[in-house]
Amino acid sequence: MVPFDKKGIGRSSYRDPMRRLLVIFVGISLILRKLTVCVETIDFDSIASYFWFPSLWLQDVLFVLLINASLSMRSTYIVSVILWTASVTAVVCTVGICAAEVTFWIGHGLGIPWDRVPLAWYRWEEFQSLISSKAEEGALKVWMVIMGQMSWTILLSLFPFPCHKGSSRRQQKDRITATTSRHLPGTTSAPSPARGFTHLLTAKKSVAALLTIYGILVLLLRPSIPYTRLSTTPLLMVSLEVTKGFQQYQELLHVANSKDDSGDQNKWWRAEVNAMKQLVQRAPFERDYTDEPINVVLVFLESVRADMMPFDGSTPWARRFVPNVTIHDKITPFYDQWVRDSNSTLYVPHMKSASGLTHKSLASTLCSLHALPFHGTVEHAQNLYHPCLPQILDRLGYESQFFKSLTETFDHQNHLMRNIGYPRMYGRESYDRANHPTAAFQQNHTANYFGYEDIVLLDPVTEWVDSQTKPFFLSYLSGITHDPYAIPPSGGGWKPQSFSLDEKVNGFLNEVSYLDTWLDLLVKSFEDRHLMNSTLFVFLGDHGGHFKDRDSQFTTFEQNYEEAFDVGVTFHSRNPRIQKLLQKSQAFVSGNWTSLDIAPTLLELLFGRAINPMRPGSEKGSINSPYSKYFDSRASASWVDGRSMLRESGSRLRLSIGNPGESLMLRDQCFVLVFPLKEDGRAHPEVFNICADPGQNQPLQLLPVSSFSIPKSELERWGRKAMSFCLQVKSDLVHAHKTGMRCQKCALEELVTLETLESWSPTVGGDKRIRR
Repeated sequence: MVPFDKKGIGRSSYRDPMRRLLVIFVGISLILRKLTVCVETIDFDSIASYFWFPSLWLQDVLFVLLINASLSMRSTYIVSVILWTASVTAVVCTVGICAAEVTFWIGHGLGIPWDRVPLAWYRWEEFQSLISSKAEEGALKVWMVIMGQMSWTILLSLFPFPCHKGSSRRQQKDRITATTSRHLPGTTSAPSPARGFTHLLTAKKSVAALLTIYGILVLLLRPSIPYTRLSTTPLLMVSLEVTKGFQQYQELLHVANSKDDSGDQNKWWRAEVNAMKQLVQRAPFERDYTDEPINVVLVFLESVRADMMPFDGSTPWARRFVPNVTIHDKITPFYDQWVRDSNSTLYVPHMKSASGLTHKSLASTLCSLHALPFHGTVEHAQNLYHPCLPQILDRLGYESQFFKSLTETFDHQNHLMRNIGYPRMYGRESYDRANHPTAAFQQNHTANYFGYEDIVLLDPVTEWVDSQTKPFFLSYLSGITHDPYAIPPSGGGWKPQSFSLDEKVNGFLNEVSYLDTWLDLLVKSFEDRHLMNSTLFVFLGDHGGHFKDRDSQFTTFEQNYEEAFDVGVTFHSRNPRIQKLLQKSQAFVSGNWTSLDIAPTLLELLFGRAINPMRPGSEKGSINSPYSKYFDSRASASWVDGRSMLRESGSRLRLSIGNPGESLMLRDQCFVLVFPLKEDGRAHPEVFNICADPGQNQPLQLLPVSSFSIPKSELERWGRKAMSFCLQVKSDLVHAHKTGMRCQKCALEELVTLETLESWSPTVGGDKRIRR
C-alpha cells in the first residue's frame, strides 16, 4: 500500500496525520531552538517588544503552511512522490532534532514542575518570569516555553485546511447544502450550514488580511536586533550548521592534502586528520573556545585594599594587628592560590584606584575616564565622555548585567549603572521582588544596613548565567566588606574565626575571609558549568581605606592618603589564547597602574587590541584577527584615559578623587599632591615625597603665598605647579562631562599622555577643540 495513487492525489488518511505530526514536531523543535527568547534577550520594558514578539514564529508558520500545501496540492505522480519524500524527510529530521535536544536537556538534569505547568498556558506575566528562571531540579524555563508556546502550535495543527480534489469553494458550499437537505427532509426553514461555512471563510480572510498587514510591518519596521537572528526556522538553522560543517570539513581536507616546506605530505595529514576527528566527534552543544567570544566576570571587592586580598602578613599593619603568623594563610586561602597560578593569572599587586568613593571608582573603571571632583555621585546625570565597557561589549554581541547584594538606589547608583550602559541592575530590591523573603530570612542574612550578605546573590547570578545564549559581561559589587565591619552571618560553609584581638580589625578580617569563600563558590559554579575555558575573570578592589593605620579611625570616608587608593587586580582565564597574553605580561605587573587601565586591558585580552566599536568600522578585523594591530599603551587614544597592562606603563601622571569627592590626589613618580577642593579654611594642600617618606608622615603644607615668592624646595616648586595643573584638569573635566567629549590640547589630555609634570607648560590649554 502506498500513500499516493497514480493520479497524483495523496490519500487523506495518510496526509492529514502526517501534516499534523509534522506541525507538532516542528513546533517542539523551534521552541527548543528558540530558548534565547526570554526577558534577558528581548527588552520587555518596551511596549514595542510585545508587538514584535509574535513575529519570531512567522517563518515557522510559513514553513508549516508550505509543507501542508505540498502534501495537499494536486500534481502529477512524479511531483507527488518528490513532495511526499521531502515531507517525510522533513519529519524525520525534525524528530531527530527533537530527540537530540530532549536527550540533551534530560541528560543535564531536567526536572518537570507539573504543578506550575498550567500557569504558563494562560498568564503572560507568569510565563515571562518563569522563562527567565531556572528551578533547582533543572531547566524550568524549557518546559515553560514548550507548554506556553505549544498551545498555538497544536491549535494550528488542528485548523481545517479544505483542499479536497477538484473542489472549489462554491462546489464545497453546494455539497454541504445538498447533504443537509437529504438528512433533513421536509425542512424548509432550517439554517443553512453553507452560511456558517461562508462565515468561516470570511473569518479566515480577515485573519489572513491581518497576518498580511502584520507581515508587511515586520518586513518594513521591525528592528533587526535581536529579532532577525531569533526568527530563523529551526530546519534552516540546522541546514546552515550542516553547510558550515561541510565547509570546515573541506577546508581540513584541503590542508591535509597540502605539503609543508619539507615536502612531507603525511605530516600535514596526521596533524589535520586529528583536528578533523575532533570536529566530527564534537558534541552538538560543545563550544570551540578558541574561536568563540570570551565571557567576562568583573568583580569589585568593596573596600578591599591591596594588602587584604591576598592577605599580606609581612606589612607593619599585619604585624601590629595580626601577630599570630600561623593564621595568616587562613584568612584568604582561595585567593592565595588564585594569584599563585602564574599560568592562568596576571596578578598586579598594587595599582591606584581612580577614586576613594565606590560609585566614582566604578564609573572610572568601567569607562576608563576621570570622574567629576564634586561631592557624591553626580556622574549619573552627566554625558560620560568615553564609551563604557557595557556599551562597547553590547556592540560586539554581549549581554551585560550588574549585580550586588546591597541596595540598588543609594546615591543614584541605579541611574549611574544605566548611564554607564547596563540594561538592568539586580540588587536587594530586585531580590525581594522576585523571592519575597520572610522577616526571619532578612534578619538572618543581613550583612549591614545596606542589604544582604553576598551568598544570597549567588543563585540569582548563576541562574542569569544559565539563561545566557550569547557571550556575557557579568559585573558584581560585593557588599560584605562594607562598614560597620562586624562579623558577618555564617553562610556558604564559611565559619567565623578569631584573627585579631582588636574588635574592628577582627570583624573586617572575617568579612575578608567570607569574601574569599564567596569568590571560591563563584568560581566553582563556573567550573561545574564547564565555563572556565570560555571566561575571563577580573577581581579588583574598588578602593582602599584607613584601617587604624595612623589613628583609631576605621573608615573610608574623607581619607586622602595612599592606603585609601592602593588596590590590587587579577586577570584569570584558562583559555589558551588568553593565557599566553597573561604570561607574556608578567614582566609589567610592577608598573604605574590605575583602575583606568582595566577597560583597555580587558579589551586587548578579548580582541587582541583596545578597540573603539562606538566608531563605525573601528572594530573590523580585530575579532577575526586578534593580533592584527599593535596597541600602543601610551598612545593618545581619544576614547580611553587608561593604558593597557599588557605592556609597560611608563612613568605617567596618576590622578585620584577622594571620598566623598572634594579632593584630588596627583602622583608624579616620587611626588604626591593632596589637594582639598573644599574652601572651608580647615585643610590646606599637602605634598609628599613618598620615596623618602612612604608612610606620608612628613607633609609639606602649601600655604597661600605671594606669586612673587620663590619656592624653598624642589618639592614645593612641584607642588605649586601641580596645584595649577589640577585646577585646569578640574575645569576640563567639567567641560568634558557636560559635552560628552574630551578636550584636545588641554590639561586633561596632558594628564593622560604626559610621563611627568615637568613636561607641562601652564600656557598650554588655550585650545579647547574637542574630539572623539
